Amino acid sequence: RLNHLHELRRQRTLYNNLQELKIIGLAASRQAIFTSGLAIVIALFESFDIESMNLAGGALREGLIYGMIDDQPLDDRRNQTITRCIKQFHIQPLQAQQVAHTALSLYRQFCEQSQICSLDSRTLLHTAAMLHEIGMHIGYKNQHAHAQYILMHHDLAGFTKLQKECIAAIVGNHKGDITISCSEGFPESLSKDILAMIRVLRIATILHIKRNHMPNLPNEANIKLLLDEDNWTIKLDQTWLSNNKLVQAELANEAWLQHKAKWHLAIETTKTESV
Repeated sequence: RLNHLHELRRQRTLYNNLQELKIIGLAASRQAIFTSGLAIVIALFESFDIESMNLAGGALREGLIYGMIDDQPLDDRRNQTITRCIKQFHIQPLQAQQVAHTALSLYRQFCEQSQICSLDSRTLLHTAAMLHEIGMHIGYKNQHAHAQYILMHHDLAGFTKLQKECIAAIVGNHKGDITISCSEGFPESLSKDILAMIRVLRIATILHIKRNHMPNLPNEANIKLLLDEDNWTIKLDQTWLSNNKLVQAELANEAWLQHKAKWHLAIETTKTESV
C-alpha cells in the first residue's frame, strides 16, 4: 500500500549512506538498488492511482516459461494445477466436482443477497472445493489441517501467493472447529468473503458426506440459502432430509459449531409440491 511505501521512504531518509541502511527484510545485496526502486514504485502508485500490490510467488523466469507454453490462458494453467493435484494426492474427482457444484450454487445465492462477491472469489472457492480432500491420504481425522499445510507449501501454478493463502485458509476450515482469525491479514475486501466461502464449503461437504451421486441430492432449486447478515438459513427438501439421517445429524452439529464461532445457522425443511 502507498502509506507503507511512504513509511519506507521516511525510514530511508534517516540514514546518510547505504551502508548504514537497516530496514527489516532488506537483504544486504539489495541495499544498492533499494532507494531507486522505492522511488520508482512510489511514482507508479501515485501516477496510476494504485491502491495496493500483491507479491507473486514466481519470478521472471517462470513467467517466460509459461509464456512459451502455447500461450495458454490463466484459467487453463489453474485447471492444469487442479488436475495435477487431484492425481498426485489421490483425490476422488467425482466427489470433488459434486462438492464444488453445490458450494458454488450456495455461494451464488450468497452473492445475490450480499452483493460483495467477485469473479476471483468464485475461482478461489472452486479451487478450494476441488482440493478440499488433498490431506485425506495423510489422515481422515485431521485432513483439513493436513490440507492447509500442503496447500501453503505446495506449488500452485497460476495462483498468486495471496490466492494460495486464501485457498489454504478456506480448506483448513472446511470441517471441525472454525478459526475466525484465519481471515485476518487479508485485504478487508477479501476477509469477509473468505469467511462466507468457508461456510458454504462446510455445508456443501456435509450435503455430500455420503459420497454418492447427484440424484440422491436435492435439485439445486431445492437447496435455498437465506441471509440476514451473519444469520444463515438453509432450506432443504423435507423428504430428502428425512431419508438422510447422517446428513441431518451433521447439519445439526454444524449449526452448533457455527454457533461457537458467533454465527447462526438454521436448518429448515420444505415440502415438495406434488404435480
